[in-house]
Amino acid sequence: MGDGDMEVYLIRHLKTKGNMEGRYIGSTDESLICTLVDAEKLRMQTVTAGSDMVDRASHGCTAGAETVKCQAAMKDGACLAVRDGDGSLCGGCTSCGDYAAERERLAACAKESFDIVKRSRETLPDMEVLVVSPMKRCRETAELLFPGMRQEVCEDLREMHFGLFENHNHEELKDIPEYRQWIESRGKDGFPGGEAQEEFMGRCKSSFCGYVEQFQKEGKENVAFVVHGGVIMLLMAVFSKEEKDLYDWQVENGSGYKVRIDEAKWKEGDFIFEKNELL
Repeated sequence: MGDGDMEVYLIRHLKTKGNMEGRYIGSTDESLICTLVDAEKLRMQTVTAGSDMVDRASHGCTAGAETVKCQAAMKDGACLAVRDGDGSLCGGCTSCGDYAAERERLAACAKESFDIVKRSRETLPDMEVLVVSPMKRCRETAELLFPGMRQEVCEDLREMHFGLFENHNHEELKDIPEYRQWIESRGKDGFPGGEAQEEFMGRCKSSFCGYVEQFQKEGKENVAFVVHGGVIMLLMAVFSKEEKDLYDWQVENGSGYKVRIDEAKWKEGDFIFEKNELL
């Protein structure tokens, strides 16, 4: 990396239950499916790993519960806990069979997230600054990837509000005329009742550029942004040398891009990412 260059890591948060179900999650403030917690904190709530029989009532499987309900995995003294988006384990289940299947899906997703965290901790460099969206899913992801590090919370890097589509998935929306029209436009029409594309683009670009300018003045070399898929897509579409459609920049939860910014060019108004690679 040359003098004056800065490497920026744009990281999408880990999965929430809404992500797992293919929902449009923007302003909905979900927690992650998984979180690494101290085993001691779960000692009274642990479900034996591999158990096929789970008593829903004894483990508090009710909507609105605030505590983690189920230990899905344990490694080196840390637990992988499973919960659903509203804080309950499987609040939407209606039968024992549904509950068992849902618990299995949540555990598999949590295991996947655990693997991402482990791999990321081994491969990501030490960061000098950590910028996060204010949403729970980003702050929790940042804490898992960079435990104990101070988080610089940026309101303007929150996800777009999806309006009529918020917290719904394709199956629930497929017969709605506004949704069909939006699909046909490849998203160019904006989200009915949601945030305007221009407003979303404006706040994300302005905020990101402000941070780049600040970090360059401070001589930072490695900085991380733990944000949303939509924010990352927008920044890559706007600043990357590669010309791609907005939706071609989509990344999976827990993934993202490492981009390089040349300080001299940026100061001259050449706002581009010199190099980018998938994390």
